[in-house]
Amino acid sequence: MDKVFVKFGKHSATPTGDEISTGLGLLIAKQIINLSNGEIKLESEEGKGAKFIIEFKAEYLESYS
Repeated sequence: MDKVFVKFGKHSATPTGDEISTGLGLLIAKQIINLSNGEIKLESEEGKGAKFIIEFKAEYLESYS
């Protein structure tokens, strides 16, 4: 499933052998999340769809002053 995070990746993942392509969106998202010391995960089940899980630490600020 790491192929979805590749720039302009192409692979055959359908039962009919149709080619599926990826663009830049997920790659950019992963890079931004990694820069924030976070992690993006993909869970996928055929015929049911996919779920992206994004985890990173954030600090709560009481005020900006």
